[in-house]
Amino acid sequence: MALALLFSAMMEGCQKSPAFSKCHWTDPVNVAMEKEHMKQIQFQQPGDPAEVAQCVNVPIPELTNVEDVLVKISAFLINTADLLTLQGFYPKNDPMSSTLGNEAVGVVQAVGTKVETLTPGDKVVLFSLDNWSEYKLVHQADVLKISDEFLAARLSSGGTLVVYGAMSGQPISIGPATLVFGDIRLCGFWLTPYLQQLSVHDRKTLYLELETLMRQSKLSFPVTKVYSIDCVNEALEHAQRPSIGGKIFFQLN
Repeated sequence: MALALLFSAMMEGCQKSPAFSKCHWTDPVNVAMEKEHMKQIQFQQPGDPAEVAQCVNVPIPELTNVEDVLVKISAFLINTADLLTLQGFYPKNDPMSSTLGNEAVGVVQAVGTKVETLTPGDKVVLFSLDNWSEYKLVHQADVLKISDEFLAARLSSGGTLVVYGAMSGQPISIGPATLVFGDIRLCGFWLTPYLQQLSVHDRKTLYLELETLMRQSKLSFPVTKVYSIDCVNEALEHAQRPSIGGKIFFQLN
């Protein structure tokens, strides 16, 4: 849910940050190949994220569907859920896919002939999955155009405790007396399928609400470090350190 914030941070000058790290790309590709190919993060089997993830060259997807949009990814962050997917604790979004990445923002490069609400140059948030690559081909309903501008402390009686992550791997600890005499309900929440079942209208409404909170400075986050995409192993190692103090994400040229 940090997409609007991520895009804001990227657009407000992440390249000016002293924490930007760019690795040397060593793949023996020539200029002609680079024009037809893109960098993409893949993994073939679960394990230590910093060891199993690879930055590889793959063909840039072709725009063939009249309702599709080709997006050049500008930035994506390392979500803890991505680390758990690499480790094998979370299932892949697509069991047959070797890619991952739950969050990304970018700029529209090309649109199908039946796309009327988007044009090349539009800045967008992606609702799609498996976004860790330089380009992403998606249906027009899977992006949201955004503008250039950009919880209660405790449960009361009858409240609901929502468990929305398994990052620590620890069991939930809540006393039975609190549950019974406080009339407390306990439920789980997994963001990915929730977003997928939302209508296009509801998804856009949700992200526009996030943008409003960002404009009002009610929603923000610190950026610890920005990496180039070919620094994936270094970035994933960094993201697993305790108390990193903020978000780590990738910025693409």
